[in-house]
Amino acid sequence: MVFDWLQSCAGGHESCRHSLSNHPLPTRLIDVGNLYEDPPPHLCLGSEVSGDRRYMALSHRWGDNPALLLRTANLVPFFNTIPWDKIPKTFQHAMKVVRAAGLRYIWIDSLCIVQDSIQDWARESTTMHQVYKHSFCTISAIGASNDQGGCFFERTSPLERDVVASTALFNSLHESPLFSRGWVFQERVLSPRILHFGRKHIFWECDTRTANPHRLWKRLAIQYSTMKFTKPEDRLAAIAGIAQEMVVKFPGLSSSYFAGMWIDLFFLQLLWYRKEDSILDCPSDVRPTWSWTSINALIQFLEVGPCDQKESDESGYIFRN
Repeated sequence: MVFDWLQSCAGGHESCRHSLSNHPLPTRLIDVGNLYEDPPPHLCLGSEVSGDRRYMALSHRWGDNPALLLRTANLVPFFNTIPWDKIPKTFQHAMKVVRAAGLRYIWIDSLCIVQDSIQDWARESTTMHQVYKHSFCTISAIGASNDQGGCFFERTSPLERDVVASTALFNSLHESPLFSRGWVFQERVLSPRILHFGRKHIFWECDTRTANPHRLWKRLAIQYSTMKFTKPEDRLAAIAGIAQEMVVKFPGLSSSYFAGMWIDLFFLQLLWYRKEDSILDCPSDVRPTWSWTSINALIQFLEVGPCDQKESDESGYIFRN
């Protein structure tokens, strides 16, 4: 059923096909082999991939003590092999999903970016939005609180069904600890397709909808305002990739963007306010006070015209029980 969703989307959704175009691959990928062979996973260079260039990406919570990280010391050995018994459960399960989908490559941030290299992180972090945008599908481990939690869980209900679900049905999805993290917000917004592996359900999400740019950015800003960051200075960096893709999605939108605001929509976007029941946290780093990014709290916007009319609650997501 899961792979029927993938094939149906890839073959039938025009708005989701941008990820299948010819584009530069990430600097590093993990080659997981295929279903018919069982070689140990190993790193490879994206520039050297030939044939089927499709890859999946993993969205996950690291946890307090990540079991396995790419470091300068193991960079060269990992191009030969990444020992299977050292790979945490969440990564193992994601690699099995890739193989079962008939693909060969996956991108995992903690294993594809050298974690003890400031230079490598600085270079790779600026292109992460492209990694998720061009992935064939993102595997979202919403049921795992760390890299040992896994993607596969015992589910008691034998019922399987596809339905178009309203936003309210996804309260359990948004209550996941994974979705409180700021970088994960970028991953979800930019990925053309996502498989969410929860403890009770599997959710499918894809990029089949378009929206008015003002309404879309307001919705993104409201959701983003609640995101948490280990490093507060990452708050603006993590949404910058989404802003770049807004220009691609809406060619008529000016590329003039600064600190969460668009020059084309500037006066409308000045009409933000903090929700009364939200906790206010004023960050120590410098952000313009006229921008909603200047506070860490749930925000809302005043509705002033036709472009603020309430949208349908239909989300376009697919839900599997």
